[in-house]
Amino acid sequence: MIIAVYCVLLIATIIYSVLIYQVQKEVTHNADTHHKIEDPKICIIISVRNESRHIAQTLESILCNDYPAEHYDILVINDHSTDKTAEIVSKFKKVTLLHLPIGIYGKKAAITFGIQNTNANKIILTDGDCIVEKDWILHHSSALDNTYINTGWIFLKEERNFLSAVQAMDVAATLAITKWAIKKEYFALGNGANMSIRRNILQGEWYSGNEHIASGDDIFLFEKIFKKDPSKIGFIDGMNGSVTTYGQPSWSSLLAQRLRWAAKQAITSSKRVFIFQSVIAVYLFLLYGVLLWLLWNWTSFGYIVIISLGIKFIVDYQLLKKIQSQRAKPSTTFFVLAWILYPIFYFILAFAALFRINVKWKDRPTLSDTKKAL
Repeated sequence: MIIAVYCVLLIATIIYSVLIYQVQKEVTHNADTHHKIEDPKICIIISVRNESRHIAQTLESILCNDYPAEHYDILVINDHSTDKTAEIVSKFKKVTLLHLPIGIYGKKAAITFGIQNTNANKIILTDGDCIVEKDWILHHSSALDNTYINTGWIFLKEERNFLSAVQAMDVAATLAITKWAIKKEYFALGNGANMSIRRNILQGEWYSGNEHIASGDDIFLFEKIFKKDPSKIGFIDGMNGSVTTYGQPSWSSLLAQRLRWAAKQAITSSKRVFIFQSVIAVYLFLLYGVLLWLLWNWTSFGYIVIISLGIKFIVDYQLLKKIQSQRAKPSTTFFVLAWILYPIFYFILAFAALFRINVKWKDRPTLSDTKKAL
C-alpha cells in the first residue's frame, strides 16, 4: 500500500511537471496583436472605495498613455468612500467623477452605473490602486476589435519581504495558468484589475444571476462569454498591456482578499475550473501529506518524496522566472522561503473557505449579499 502511494506521487509529479511546462511555453509565446484600430472610442471605468493613497497614481498613469485624448474617457465611480478619494479625483480635469446613489453599493453596481453613463462600446476596467503601462489603452482597444473580453498581466510592486514574495508567486502562477487556459480554450478566468469588454455583448445583463455574490465582477463575465464563444476571449500578450498594483500589507488582509476570491470561484458553474483546481489541491495534499508522515516514519522510499519536491521546485521556479524575466529578476532567497511555506497558507485558506469563515474586505463582509445594481 505504501509503495503504491509513492508510485502515485511520482506519477502525479510527472503529470504536474508536464502541465506546468505547457503553461510555461504559453507564457513565453507573445503574439503581435497590434493593428489599425477600427473603433478607437473607449471608456475606462474605475470603481473606487477608500483609495486615497493610490488613486492619483492610477489616473496619472492612464493619462500618460500614448492614445489620442479625444478617443477615450475616464469614469471614476465612487462607492461611498469615507476618505479623501473623491476630493483627489475631482482635481483631474479629464476625469469624470460619479457617485453611487445611497442604498446601492458594491463593485458590480459601480461598474453597471459607469456603463450607463457612457456611450462607448469598448470598456476597460481597472482598480484604483493600479499603475498601467503607457500602451495599455492601445493594446486593449486593439484586442477588442477581434474579441469580446480580455484580461492581461498583473504584477505586484516589488518589496523585499516574505509576504510580498508569497503574493507575487501566487498572482504570477494564477495568471500564467489563466493565459494558458484562455489560449487553449479550456476555461476562462479574469481579474477586474486588468480587463476589457465590449459593452454590447451581454446586452445589459452583465451580472444577472450573481448579484448576491460579493465581488465577482470579473470571473462571472468571463464564464458567461466562454459559454457564448470561447474563441472570443483574449489575453493581452506582452508587458505593454499589463498593470502593476500593490500587495496586501498584512497576512490578515491577504487572507480576506483570497477568501473573497474563493467565494466567487466556489460557485462557478465551470466544471473544468473545478476539475483543474481539484487536481492541483489533491496533488498538493498528497505531496505534503506524505512529507509530513515521513518526518515521523522515514523509510528508504522517502527519497521519492525528496525527488518529487525537487522536480516541483525546479518547474515552479522556471515558470516564475519566465513570467518575471521582462520585469525584474525574482529573488531566489524569498522565492525559496515562499515556496516552502506557501502550502501552509494554501491549506489555511482552503480550510477557511470550506467552513465559510467570514472576514471583512474594505469594511464589508466578503460573503454577505450585495445590493442589486440599478
